[in-house]
Amino acid sequence: MDERELSHMLKEMAERAFPREANLWPRLRARIEASSQPAGIRRWIRQPLAWGLVALLLALGVGVGAWAGNLWERFTLARGPASAQLLTPIGLQQERDGYRITLEWAYADWNTIFIGYRIQSPSQANERLEITRIRLTDDAGRVFQPEAEEGLIGTSTLMGLTLPPGEQVSIVAFDAWEGFPLPDTLRLQASFQLNVIPISGSGESLQWIAPNTGRTIGPFTFTFAVPVHHGNRLAIPQTAIANGVRVTMEQLIITSSSTKARLCITSPDPQRSWNPVPQLTLGSYTVYGGGIRPDGEGCFRIFFLIGSTDLGRQKGSLQILELIGWDSERPAESVRLPGPWVFPIEP
Repeated sequence: MDERELSHMLKEMAERAFPREANLWPRLRARIEASSQPAGIRRWIRQPLAWGLVALLLALGVGVGAWAGNLWERFTLARGPASAQLLTPIGLQQERDGYRITLEWAYADWNTIFIGYRIQSPSQANERLEITRIRLTDDAGRVFQPEAEEGLIGTSTLMGLTLPPGEQVSIVAFDAWEGFPLPDTLRLQASFQLNVIPISGSGESLQWIAPNTGRTIGPFTFTFAVPVHHGNRLAIPQTAIANGVRVTMEQLIITSSSTKARLCITSPDPQRSWNPVPQLTLGSYTVYGGGIRPDGEGCFRIFFLIGSTDLGRQKGSLQILELIGWDSERPAESVRLPGPWVFPIEP
């Protein structure tokens, strides 16, 4: 499964506004099984971002000057906090060599820190603007690592909206788990490095020039404060056994933005690399196939873009439907261990 396929599937999920049965797993599993190489699922889990969430360049567009409202609710990453009007307006701008970055809003909870920003170019010539480096720290010395990004650029015939030439809008998400417990207010500093890459041609003849031929502009540095929204935290380890394999959920946090959990697997075969297939159920909502990343030997963090703002404090469960094992020496011979491993979630 390549990044374009996953991007298309995530776009479908976004356009359906997370239906009650957002069952993407059967299609994901079918595509994984169709591949003869384990790199297919590994690429989804580990690249190009920490959670394997593709940066969606959905050309939705926005009117100049809008910082919130329907624009940000269209983003998959921040739909919960945006729809609940939990975004904190920032409105800071910096301009260098005619290129302007506006930090429009921020949001923080126990799982994630979001920053919504806009880039404006002084030129309408063909060029690609990239944030090649972004660093987020707080006044206590914490460094928050970026884990996903989602952006809007260009024109959308579906939405009937257009961004002005030379303008793009993005959300970047940072992992807040490493800093837990967080204070009630975070005093943050965000630093951006912008790379301007010229391009040639248009339409099908469009050609990108190598990134190292571009020029770097910055840093753009912003200092601001944002309140931290609390969540529901289950920190008592739970162990489930299925098919003779032990899986332990060490921690789970549900916030307005998302649900994250850390699970550790007692490997049934140390010669193989094992990946879990998760499913989250809260109330009447079920979401399949969350983002996954390794987190230590035999352990994983699992991420779902569904949180307490969407679902309230309802009962549910986190399940591992099956484990898929890959052998690097025999990549075509994957092993599937059916579950489920079930971890109840109480309000």
